[in-house]
Amino acid sequence: MEQYGLPEGLYITEVSEGSDAKAKGILPGDVLTHINGIPVYTTQDVLDIRDEHQVGDMLRFTIYREGKTFEVDVEIYDLGNIY
Repeated sequence: MEQYGLPEGLYITEVSEGSDAKAKGILPGDVLTHINGIPVYTTQDVLDIRDEHQVGDMLRFTIYREGKTFEVDVEIYDLGNIY
């Protein structure tokens, strides 16, 4: 991703409707660089961190968008409540 001027991380292509990430303004095209200060590079990295937590827990996402980095606290939802 560095060849495109983006930081290392997970490029977000879709944000689930009804998710807290969507409600908090995370957008396709954002780059997720860290969760709770832990670098993430793959979907599996995200799943591994999520699996250490429970529904209702908050995760701090570090997001890169248009040259700026910011943090967003995202609640883990039960997928059954989203769909």
